[in-house]
Amino acid sequence: MFVFIVSAFLVSYSVALPLSEEKPEPYIVNGTTAGKGSHPYMVNLSSGRMFKAYVCGGSLITQRTILTAAHCTDAVYYHGELASSLRATLGSNHRARDGTEYPLLRNVTHPNYVTTTNKNDISLLITTMDVVLTDRIKTISLCFEHIEGGVDARVAGWGLTEPYGTYAALLLEINVTTIDTGACAEGVAKATLKEGRAFPFEGHIELCTYHSPGCGTCSGDSGSPLKRVDNGQQIGVVSWGFPCARGAPDMYARISAFKDFLQENIVHPQVKATEPTTVTAVVTETTVTTVPTVTDKVTEVISNSV
Repeated sequence: MFVFIVSAFLVSYSVALPLSEEKPEPYIVNGTTAGKGSHPYMVNLSSGRMFKAYVCGGSLITQRTILTAAHCTDAVYYHGELASSLRATLGSNHRARDGTEYPLLRNVTHPNYVTTTNKNDISLLITTMDVVLTDRIKTISLCFEHIEGGVDARVAGWGLTEPYGTYAALLLEINVTTIDTGACAEGVAKATLKEGRAFPFEGHIELCTYHSPGCGTCSGDSGSPLKRVDNGQQIGVVSWGFPCARGAPDMYARISAFKDFLQENIVHPQVKATEPTTVTAVVTETTVTTVPTVTDKVTEVISNSV
């Protein structure tokens, strides 16, 4: 069986469906609590007005652009547009409180995203205003080098801490190692025989990591960034895996495979207004943070149907 890593609150793959119908899904299992400010590029995506539901992770790659998984965007895309209550929270390791929230203007999902096989699982979310950078909120740079096996990496997320468990209250992280395409294909094949139906693995657009049985990603970690330990650059986006941490590889959308898409669609900070005013940003439960407004020059809303 296999599972996505999107929030089970919105898409209950790992809970509501019979085991034979589950889809791949990653979360941090047996990770450690991330230090404050250790992942300042992490984005917490949530939806809902009366009750806020955690959706997915993401990464801030410019002050206007968030990188996440396409299946995360797909889960909150209704009638040709994003859910109006979808927002991005930055600057906090807490899943359900603190940080600063930013509303989202539009999404740009890869035009060749395939829902049935979870391929080209990459999407951008554009904020309505520039994200204000602080010591707790920073962008992460992308690595367009083709990565094979043996690279030390780190992934963080708020996903489930055990199969069919609960989402992490605090951001968790785990160190993993990338494995080469051949070893990953072999690992996926073995896991498929053991667990059942799985997505096909495509090494030219997907990257794999492995830690050990009982340690890895799972449901709720979707969209979160995989970064190199040596230089801190992002090399992958959490996409899918076998539920969960059962000794099989975890799969990520490979950043280097989507260089053209990313460079063509990333939005950079806006030109600041001469005399900006301030407004109160929508924030999570207890902390109110203000962010400067800017003149929004984006007038064309582009929503990509999936």
